[in-house]
Parts: sequence; structure tokens; C-alpha cells
Amino acid sequence: MMGYSTEAEVRESKYDTSLNNIAGTGEEGTAKIAAAIKYADGRIDYYCNSKYVVPFSPVPDYINGVSVILANLWLYRRSDVVNKAVKEAAEAVLEELKEIRDGDGTVPDLSSSSGDVEFYSPIEESKFGTGVLK
Repeated sequence: MMGYSTEAEVRESKYDTSLNNIAGTGEEGTAKIAAAIKYADGRIDYYCNSKYVVPFSPVPDYINGVSVILANLWLYRRSDVVNKAVKEAAEAVLEELKEIRDGDGTVPDLSSSSGDVEFYSPIEESKFGTGVLK
């Protein structure tokens, strides 16, 4: 499975240039970022699997952005650098993911993704429907 974000997207995120110093370069840096993306995508799937069929394919823009933010959080947490912007962004998206998990939220841009996203019905234990969400 491909990740919801890429190494380039994580490295090019808007937070600051210290991320590249934290992640490193070469194979070691690539491995750190791959682990960060794996962490981020696992969190996303955990929070979204009660409402959506995961992994998402195609990947909605919102999910891509959340993956980048959570990957940044993972990398910063493993360093001695504190990045307030990453922490605040991560706290915000984690709250949104909890709302999705609890049935009070939706993935905002599913209508703009190419293709259909399937929803999961725990009652019927089957996939059903697609549509435009708020």
C-alpha cells in the first residue's frame, strides 16, 4: 500500500526548515520519514475505520494533509526540537479525527476526490453508498 503522503510532501511541509535536519538525508532520512508516514497513516485508519473503508483509495486531499501533519509530529517528537505550529496543527487534526471516529464528523473533501469512497456500515457489516459529505 502506498502511503497517504510522500517523503517529498513531508519534507516540503510549511512548518520550517529544521524538519530536514531532524529527519536527516539519504537512506536514514528516507527510513525515518517512511516510519513517520506509517505512524500517521495508522492513526488515520484507526480513527476513520468505523465510518469509511480504509485504506482510502484514492486519497482525499484532507487525508493527505493530515498524514503530512501527523508525520511531522512523529518526527518532531523524536527530536529535541519543539515546533509549536506542528503541535497545534496535530492537536487540531486529531480532534477532527476523533469526531470522525465518534460519528460526529466527516472527511471534508470527499466530494472533490476523484472516484468514490466507500462507507462502512457496522450494522450490516457491509460497504454501502457514496456521496457528497459536508
